[in-house]
Amino acid sequence: MSELPATCNNCLGENPYVEMIQEKDGRECKICTRAFTSFLWYPKNGSSIFKQTDICLTCARARNACQSCLLDLKFKISPEMRDEILGTNKGLMEISPATISANNSKIAKIYKANQLERNFQDEDFRRTARGVLPEPRVPQVLETARDAVVRLTSSTISHKALSSTSKRNDRKHQLAKELSTLLNKLPFNGDLTIPKDPDIKSMFLFGITDELSSFRVQEYFREQFNSTLEATILNHRTRCGFVVFMNRNSAEAVAESILAGKRPEGPSLIVIDRVPIRVAWGKVCNLGLNNKDQVRLAQLVKRQLSILCKTTRIPKSSNTIAPTNPVTMTVSNPFANLNFSGTEL
Repeated sequence: MSELPATCNNCLGENPYVEMIQEKDGRECKICTRAFTSFLWYPKNGSSIFKQTDICLTCARARNACQSCLLDLKFKISPEMRDEILGTNKGLMEISPATISANNSKIAKIYKANQLERNFQDEDFRRTARGVLPEPRVPQVLETARDAVVRLTSSTISHKALSSTSKRNDRKHQLAKELSTLLNKLPFNGDLTIPKDPDIKSMFLFGITDELSSFRVQEYFREQFNSTLEATILNHRTRCGFVVFMNRNSAEAVAESILAGKRPEGPSLIVIDRVPIRVAWGKVCNLGLNNKDQVRLAQLVKRQLSILCKTTRIPKSSNTIAPTNPVTMTVSNPFANLNFSGTEL
């Protein structure tokens, strides 16, 4: 029973203190169908993806391959591709591992695998008795082609990696450009100053919640400003939307009522059902092209509201406009001048 599996560094992982679960005769080899001592481990701490040995040590040694990924230990490619590129796979032993194929019967596979194992044991015993270190499994003729194979495989992988990275960067750049164009259309730093464009009769709202409906917004503008809306567009995913008035005069009247004589400095504040909402003039536009853009837009709304909240006092009334200056009231005590001494209770 082996104490350690024959695995490559990629399968073993970067953790120098990896823990392995060893089970004697735990699995069946995928090549020779014999039971072998299997190993199971997690390459990364805290990861749910595990690695395990799929072939026995004898088949791995005959193919010079990793027991887990089945790739060549030196070139990191499949043994079949290695043999096809280098043009040789014979001469190391009398029984070639290629003879253990899927077309043979199970008994023949086990018999040939046992012969391979005995050959390996005899070879290791002779070398140990002579005090000679084991020779490389790959012939010397393969060493001259090693650099070419490594360059070929690495250049292919690098080309694929660069191509994939380039496509991801182009996609990210395109999404960032589309989101930037969208944000430039939205007046997060706008105000209620009457715009020069006479065709604008809509206002931009941001800070809405899922509980706030379009009907409630229409009802609020009708009760507070005696104004009927032509359309209400709310996108709860992005936490913003638009209200469109019947005409420009109605929109200007609502803007003057919200300002209440104040100087417009940034988006004004209204409160609908205890929900503070910012409002500014703005043209109606599409709020996000996809779910990712809408999530980013919602994050931007949240950050902008956090900045504005530090400089604005939100009133406690459920449906009101933010007052310019808080009113301080003094109430006298009606029982201050009464004397209750001697009174029986």
